[in-house]
Amino acid sequence: MIVSLVSLVVCGAAAPLHAAPRQWTVEFSAGAAAPTSDISSRLLTGWDVDVGLGYQLNSWFTLLGDFGFTGMGVPANVLQEFGAPDGHGHILSLTIGPEVRFPLTSHLQGFAVGGVGWIRRNIALTATTIQYVDSYDPFYGDLGPQPLANVQVLSSTTRTAFGGDFGGGVSLPLAALGVDLFVAVRYDYARTAPRVTAMVPVMFGVRWPVSSMKP
Repeated sequence: MIVSLVSLVVCGAAAPLHAAPRQWTVEFSAGAAAPTSDISSRLLTGWDVDVGLGYQLNSWFTLLGDFGFTGMGVPANVLQEFGAPDGHGHILSLTIGPEVRFPLTSHLQGFAVGGVGWIRRNIALTATTIQYVDSYDPFYGDLGPQPLANVQVLSSTTRTAFGGDFGGGVSLPLAALGVDLFVAVRYDYARTAPRVTAMVPVMFGVRWPVSSMKP
Protein backbone atom coordinates (compact mmCIF):
# COMPACT_ATOMS: atom_id res chain seq x y z
CA MET A 1 0.00 0.00 0.00
CA ILE A 2 2.75 2.43 1.00
CA VAL A 3 4.83 1.49 -2.05
CA SER A 4 1.84 2.07 -4.34
CA LEU A 5 1.25 5.55 -2.94
CA VAL A 6 4.92 6.46 -3.22
CA SER A 7 4.97 5.24 -6.81
CA LEU A 8 1.99 7.39 -7.77
CA VAL A 9 3.58 10.48 -6.24
CA VAL A 10 6.96 10.11 -7.91
CA CYS A 11 5.71 9.04 -11.35
CA GLY A 12 4.80 12.65 -12.18
CA ALA A 13 8.26 13.81 -11.21
CA ALA A 14 9.84 11.03 -13.25
CA ALA A 15 8.32 12.16 -16.55
CA PRO A 16 11.22 14.48 -17.51
CA LEU A 17 13.75 11.62 -17.40
CA HIS A 18 14.99 10.57 -20.83
CA ALA A 19 13.83 7.33 -22.40
CA ALA A 20 16.06 4.32 -21.82
CA PRO A 21 16.16 0.84 -23.38
CA ARG A 22 14.87 -2.13 -21.47
CA GLN A 23 17.76 -3.88 -19.76
CA TRP A 24 18.82 -6.09 -16.89
CA THR A 25 20.71 -4.47 -14.03
CA VAL A 26 22.74 -5.87 -11.15
CA GLU A 27 23.42 -4.09 -7.89
CA PHE A 28 25.51 -4.79 -4.81
CA SER A 29 25.38 -2.91 -1.53
CA ALA A 30 26.73 -3.19 2.00
CA GLY A 31 26.30 -1.28 5.22
CA ALA A 32 24.91 -1.40 8.73
CA ALA A 33 21.55 -2.63 10.02
CA ALA A 34 19.89 -1.69 13.33
CA PRO A 35 17.27 -4.01 14.85
CA THR A 36 13.99 -2.37 15.85
CA SER A 37 10.71 -3.32 17.50
CA ASP A 38 10.61 -6.64 19.40
CA ILE A 39 14.15 -7.79 18.56
CA SER A 40 15.87 -4.51 19.43
CA SER A 41 16.58 -5.80 22.96
CA ARG A 42 17.75 -9.22 21.71
CA LEU A 43 20.17 -8.27 18.95
CA LEU A 44 22.83 -5.61 18.38
CA THR A 45 23.38 -3.35 15.39
CA GLY A 46 25.31 -5.35 12.79
CA TRP A 47 26.32 -5.53 9.15
CA ASP A 48 24.25 -6.13 6.03
CA VAL A 49 25.00 -7.13 2.43
CA ASP A 50 22.51 -7.15 -0.45
CA VAL A 51 22.57 -8.41 -4.05
CA GLY A 52 19.84 -7.32 -6.44
CA LEU A 53 18.77 -8.25 -9.97
CA GLY A 54 16.47 -5.83 -11.75
CA TYR A 55 14.67 -5.51 -15.06
CA GLN A 56 14.55 -1.86 -16.10
CA LEU A 57 11.41 -1.19 -18.15
CA ASN A 58 12.27 2.47 -18.78
CA SER A 59 14.38 5.26 -17.29
CA TRP A 60 12.27 5.54 -14.12
CA PHE A 61 10.76 2.09 -13.39
CA THR A 62 12.58 -1.15 -12.51
CA LEU A 63 11.25 -4.45 -11.18
CA LEU A 64 13.84 -5.49 -8.60
CA GLY A 65 14.52 -8.83 -6.92
CA ASP A 66 16.71 -8.55 -3.83
CA PHE A 67 18.58 -11.03 -1.60
CA GLY A 68 19.86 -9.74 1.74
CA PHE A 69 21.97 -11.26 4.52
CA THR A 70 22.39 -9.57 7.89
CA GLY A 71 24.65 -10.52 10.79
CA MET A 72 24.11 -9.22 14.33
CA GLY A 73 25.57 -9.88 17.74
CA VAL A 74 23.75 -10.83 20.94
CA PRO A 75 23.88 -8.36 23.89
CA ALA A 76 25.81 -9.33 27.01
CA ASN A 77 22.70 -9.25 29.24
CA VAL A 78 20.94 -11.78 26.96
CA LEU A 79 23.98 -14.05 26.99
CA GLN A 80 24.09 -13.82 30.78
CA GLU A 81 20.37 -14.56 31.01
CA PHE A 82 20.80 -17.84 29.13
CA GLY A 83 24.26 -18.68 30.48
CA ALA A 84 25.95 -18.64 27.07
CA PRO A 85 29.47 -17.33 26.33
CA ASP A 86 28.64 -16.00 22.86
CA GLY A 87 25.95 -15.83 20.21
CA HIS A 88 24.86 -14.35 16.92
CA GLY A 89 21.79 -13.53 14.87
CA HIS A 90 21.36 -13.96 11.12
CA ILE A 91 18.51 -12.55 9.01
CA LEU A 92 17.94 -13.69 5.43
CA SER A 93 15.51 -11.89 3.12
CA LEU A 94 14.31 -12.53 -0.43
CA THR A 95 11.95 -9.90 -1.84
CA ILE A 96 10.66 -8.56 -5.14
CA GLY A 97 9.05 -5.22 -5.91
CA PRO A 98 9.25 -1.90 -7.78
CA GLU A 99 12.01 0.70 -7.82
CA VAL A 100 10.88 4.14 -9.03
CA ARG A 101 13.42 6.85 -9.89
CA PHE A 102 12.92 10.60 -10.13
CA PRO A 103 15.24 13.58 -10.73
CA LEU A 104 16.58 15.64 -7.83
CA THR A 105 19.25 17.78 -9.51
CA SER A 106 21.08 17.75 -12.82
CA HIS A 107 23.48 15.16 -11.38
CA LEU A 108 21.49 13.30 -8.71
CA GLN A 109 18.48 11.00 -8.85
CA GLY A 110 16.18 9.96 -6.04
CA PHE A 111 14.48 6.58 -5.87
CA ALA A 112 11.79 4.82 -3.88
CA VAL A 113 11.85 1.05 -3.39
CA GLY A 114 9.57 -1.54 -1.88
CA GLY A 115 8.99 -5.26 -2.01
CA VAL A 116 7.33 -8.32 -0.53
CA GLY A 117 8.78 -11.75 0.08
CA TRP A 118 10.24 -14.18 2.58
CA ILE A 119 12.29 -13.40 5.70
CA ARG A 120 14.14 -15.90 7.92
CA ARG A 121 15.62 -15.07 11.33
CA ASN A 122 18.00 -17.34 13.24
CA ILE A 123 19.47 -16.68 16.67
CA ALA A 124 22.13 -19.06 18.00
CA LEU A 125 23.88 -19.18 21.35
CA THR A 126 27.39 -20.59 21.07
CA ALA A 127 30.54 -21.55 22.97
CA THR A 128 34.09 -21.96 21.73
CA THR A 129 35.84 -25.17 22.71
CA ILE A 130 39.49 -26.15 22.22
CA GLN A 131 40.30 -29.59 20.83
CA TYR A 132 43.85 -30.92 20.52
CA VAL A 133 44.72 -32.94 17.42
CA ASP A 134 48.01 -34.61 16.48
CA SER A 135 49.71 -32.92 13.54
CA TYR A 136 53.09 -32.79 11.80
CA ASP A 137 54.70 -29.56 10.62
CA PRO A 138 57.02 -30.47 7.68
CA PHE A 139 58.73 -27.04 7.78
CA TYR A 140 59.89 -27.18 11.41
CA GLY A 141 59.68 -30.93 11.81
CA ASP A 142 57.38 -30.63 14.84
CA LEU A 143 55.13 -33.54 15.77
CA GLY A 144 52.56 -33.24 18.52
CA PRO A 145 49.15 -32.01 19.59
CA GLN A 146 47.97 -28.70 18.17
CA PRO A 147 45.00 -26.67 19.50
CA LEU A 148 41.97 -26.43 17.21
CA ALA A 149 39.10 -24.07 18.06
CA ASN A 150 35.56 -25.34 17.49
CA VAL A 151 32.32 -23.35 17.77
CA GLN A 152 29.62 -25.35 19.56
CA VAL A 153 25.97 -24.34 19.13
CA LEU A 154 24.27 -24.52 22.52
CA SER A 155 20.81 -23.56 21.25
CA SER A 156 19.33 -22.24 18.03
CA THR A 157 15.96 -20.71 17.20
CA THR A 158 14.70 -20.08 13.66
CA ARG A 159 11.59 -18.15 12.64
CA THR A 160 10.31 -17.56 9.09
CA ALA A 161 7.44 -15.46 7.75
CA PHE A 162 6.26 -13.47 4.77
CA GLY A 163 7.27 -9.84 5.06
CA GLY A 164 8.40 -6.85 3.10
CA ASP A 165 10.42 -3.67 2.96
CA PHE A 166 10.17 -0.09 1.77
CA GLY A 167 12.51 2.87 1.64
CA GLY A 168 14.42 5.16 -0.65
CA GLY A 169 17.70 6.79 -1.43
CA VAL A 170 19.85 8.93 -3.70
CA SER A 171 21.95 7.77 -6.66
CA LEU A 172 24.77 9.39 -8.64
CA PRO A 173 24.96 8.16 -12.26
CA LEU A 174 28.53 7.95 -13.59
CA ALA A 175 28.04 7.93 -17.36
CA ALA A 176 31.75 7.50 -18.10
CA LEU A 177 31.83 4.23 -16.15
CA GLY A 178 28.29 3.12 -16.95
CA VAL A 179 27.37 2.63 -13.28
CA ASP A 180 25.34 4.31 -10.55
CA LEU A 181 26.59 4.87 -7.01
CA PHE A 182 23.83 5.03 -4.41
CA VAL A 183 22.97 5.24 -0.74
CA ALA A 184 19.68 3.83 0.52
CA VAL A 185 17.71 3.47 3.76
CA ARG A 186 15.04 0.78 4.17
CA TYR A 187 12.65 -0.61 6.75
CA ASP A 188 12.35 -4.41 6.76
CA TYR A 189 9.49 -6.14 8.58
CA ALA A 190 8.13 -9.66 9.01
CA ARG A 191 5.49 -10.81 11.50
CA THR A 192 7.44 -13.72 12.95
CA ALA A 193 6.14 -15.21 16.20
CA PRO A 194 6.36 -14.61 19.08
CA ARG A 195 8.59 -11.59 18.28
CA VAL A 196 8.36 -9.68 15.01
CA THR A 197 11.51 -9.25 12.92
CA ALA A 198 12.19 -5.61 12.02
CA MET A 199 15.33 -3.66 11.17
CA VAL A 200 16.59 -0.52 9.43
CA PRO A 201 19.54 -1.08 7.04
CA VAL A 202 21.61 1.86 5.76
CA MET A 203 23.35 0.76 2.57
CA PHE A 204 26.02 2.05 0.17
CA GLY A 205 26.17 0.38 -3.22
CA VAL A 206 26.79 0.28 -6.96
CA ARG A 207 24.40 -0.57 -9.80
CA TRP A 208 25.29 -1.41 -13.40
CA PRO A 209 23.56 -2.81 -16.54
CA VAL A 210 24.48 -6.35 -17.61
CA SER A 211 22.50 -6.66 -20.85
CA SER A 212 20.03 -4.74 -22.96
CA MET A 213 17.32 -5.39 -25.52
CA LYS A 214 15.33 -3.28 -27.93
CA PRO A 215 12.03 -1.96 -26.49
